Parts: sequence; C-alpha cells; structure tokens
Amino acid sequence: MKISFSLRAFVVYFIILATLSWFILDKAIERLNVALRQSAESVLVDTANLLATSLEAEFKDQVLDTGEIRQLFNRAYNRNIQAQIYNVTKNKVDTEVYVTDRDGTVVYDSSGLHTGEDFSEWRDVRLTLDGEYGARTSFKFEDQTEEDDEKIMVIAAPIRIEHDIVGVVSVVKPIQSLEAFLLDESNQLKQYAIGLLAIAMILGYLVSHGFTASIGKLVNYANGMAAGRKTAKPRFMDKRFDHLSNAINNLRQQIDGKNYVEDYIHSLTHELKTPLTVVEASTELLSDDMPVEQRRKFIGNIRTANARMSRLVDRMLELAQLESMDEVALSDRFDLAEAVGELIDERDALIREKALRIARPESESIEVHGDALLLQQAIANLLDNAIEHCPINGEISVIHSNHNQGNRITVFNQGGALDEFIVNQAFDRFFSVPPEEATKGTGLGLAFVREIMSLHQGTAELENTENGVVATIWWPDNISST
Repeated sequence: MKISFSLRAFVVYFIILATLSWFILDKAIERLNVALRQSAESVLVDTANLLATSLEAEFKDQVLDTGEIRQLFNRAYNRNIQAQIYNVTKNKVDTEVYVTDRDGTVVYDSSGLHTGEDFSEWRDVRLTLDGEYGARTSFKFEDQTEEDDEKIMVIAAPIRIEHDIVGVVSVVKPIQSLEAFLLDESNQLKQYAIGLLAIAMILGYLVSHGFTASIGKLVNYANGMAAGRKTAKPRFMDKRFDHLSNAINNLRQQIDGKNYVEDYIHSLTHELKTPLTVVEASTELLSDDMPVEQRRKFIGNIRTANARMSRLVDRMLELAQLESMDEVALSDRFDLAEAVGELIDERDALIREKALRIARPESESIEVHGDALLLQQAIANLLDNAIEHCPINGEISVIHSNHNQGNRITVFNQGGALDEFIVNQAFDRFFSVPPEEATKGTGLGLAFVREIMSLHQGTAELENTENGVVATIWWPDNISST
C-alpha cells in the first residue's frame, strides 16, 4: 500500500516533534529537580546554622547541652500542621536533627535511632569538623540501598566556642517530601507539553492539509489542461505555489499556442480548399471566350467563394480571440429583453422574407449579469441558425427563464428534426449541414456560442422536440470579471 507524501511528512513531523518535546520535558524536569534541591539545601543551611547558634549559647563546661533542642523537636513533632503548599498538603514536621560532639559521636538524635553512634566518617560530620562545608545525600537506612528506596539530604553546621569547633549539628530532610513538589510540577509540565504537542500537531495537520490541497489544485489544473478542458488558473496564498501555478499557466499558453496554430492552420486549409477550387476553376473558364450570361455566372461564383472565405477568416479570428481568454473580460448588468428585441429588429428583413412569426420574451425588462456584447453575439448566432433552418411561415420563439440560480435562453424553431450525429457535433468547429437552397455556413457559429458560454461558466445545448429544434444557453448570474 502506497503512503502519500503528506502522510509520510506528517509522521516524520510527529516523530521529530514528539522526540524534541520529550527531550525538552526531560531536561526541564531534571533542571527543576536540581533547582528544587538547591532551594531546599539553601533553607537547610540556614536552619542548621540557626540551630548551631542556639546550641552555642547553651554550651557549658565544654559539654553540649541538648535539653533545649530535645524539647523543641518533641513539641514540634507533636504539632498538627495543615499547610496547603500549592497542590501539596503538609501535615507534620518531617525535618530531623542530630548533634555530634568534637569526636563525631551522636549526642542527640531527634529520631532516637542513632544516639551514641559514631558518625565521624559521615561526610557531613567529617567535613564540618575539618572546617569545610559538610553536606551529603544518602539512603535513609543502610540496609535499603535500592534505587527506589528512601533517601535523605543532610546539611551540617559547626558548633563553635571561641573559634573552636566543638560539635556539629546536622539537619536531615527526606527527599521524598521534596519529590512530592517535584511530582506535582512535573505533572503540570507534562500537561502543558501534551497540550502544546496537540496544538502543534493540529497546526502541522492543517499545514500538511493545505500543502496537499495546493498540490491537488495543481494536479487538477495540469490534468484539466491535459484533457483539453479550459481550466481556470488556481490562486494560492503561498507565493511559491502561486509562482508554480503561473509557470504551469505560461507553459500551457505556450503549448496551447503551438497546438492552436497547428490545429487552425490545418482546419483553415481544409475549409478554404472548396472556395479556392471554385475561384481557380471559374478563373480558368473566364479566360476563354464565352457568352455574357455564363461569364456573369462564373463571376458570381467567384464573388460567392470570396465572400465565404472572408466570413470564414473573420469568424475564425473572433473564435481565436475567445479561445485565448480564460475569463469574462467585462461583466455588468444589462437589460436582456431590450438586447433580444434589438437583435430581432435587425433581422426584420430576413424574417419578413420567410414570413416568420417570432415570439419575444414576455417580460419587458430582464436584468442579467454578464458580458453584454458576447451574450448578444451568442443569441444572435442562435437566432441566425433558427431563421435559416425554420420553414417559410414557420414560428420562432425566444424564451427567458430563471433556472438553477442562473439565466436560461431558449431559441425554438419549427424546423425538421436533426439527425442524432448533428445534435452531438453541432458545437464542433467547422461542422455544418447546409440547408437546401442556402449558402454553406462557416461551421463556426455554434462553436462561437459554446466558447462564449464557457467564458460565462455556462452551457450550450441543442435538442430535438416534437415540434422542432431547441437551442438552449445557460449561465449563472454571478459572473466574475478579470
């Protein structure tokens, strides 16, 4: 199974972001732990020195008097403390103290476990008796030395009499009590990290989705061009995608221009063969002596062929101009009923010649949105076709209706039903079926209509009905212009 590029990029982004978040969180908790211990050590240093100062005042006859400190801690341990320290509740004093003499022997232990023991080798006592800063972190119980077993932080201060160190007071703090604060802060940091990670993932997904959607637009644009559809150039907020879209559009214009010229040269050459043959044949015959009537006939043939070539070239230029456009150049409100009325009046002579009846739109004023000139040309082509193919004394009707939030113009004529292949190919370039006793058309009129409707994001259709042939054009009423 193939995994899309956007999904692979998103997974890589997730792995990198999650790893980076974990690394930063781990370092943050580690630094928080160090900072917490440093803060606690600073407080313990103050506490140890305060107790040492108090014991120095009670020093008598070179013997440490621990009675006062013993009473102090006994009363403290019996106190009921209800201290809510942020999210941690403290119920009792958990700090312990032991006092050693100048030999390192414990003369007082608030826990009552180590009185009389030799602590001279413990780092806090040994360094302090030597006049240095004494501190240590150890397991609370010597027989419990696993990683998860309880640890203590011990800070010592010297007891001095006239600059002589006569003992040491050590303050003991269970690290477990500090870890409660660390755990609470760590949980909050983890929640923040998870929240930020979730936000980053959502933003990453949106960026990935936007990137994929932009690529999808470019792919659809390229596929549309490959299929020969007139696809509007997509626009992007990101300048890089917009530059790529412009580059593809320029490439399309270059390729379309080349194919367009080749196609039109081939089509024009094919269509000009017949009138050129007529001109050549008539010219050769005119070089011989012939009666005046025949000469006039061949001259008329030359004029007819020349007029057909002129109409063909003019219509091709108009169609070429339309096919080079991507959007309506000018879009405005105009009165469709008035425009249709003018088109019908312009064709009054042709209508009278065939004694046709024409029904106009019922509404006296129909306001529509679009390029007025192009839409009038489209309707004019449909009218010309209807007049040409409608039988003498026939009926033509031009009907406007609102359909699917747009405008629909239906041009009906009582001409005979068309073959299915004519209906299917009527809007192709150079496709035409001449009526009896009529001049062959250019085959570009309905192709011209189709291009106009395409520029208006509309449609053009042709179909047979029980009473005749109906040509329909439709376009939405919210056309945007360049």
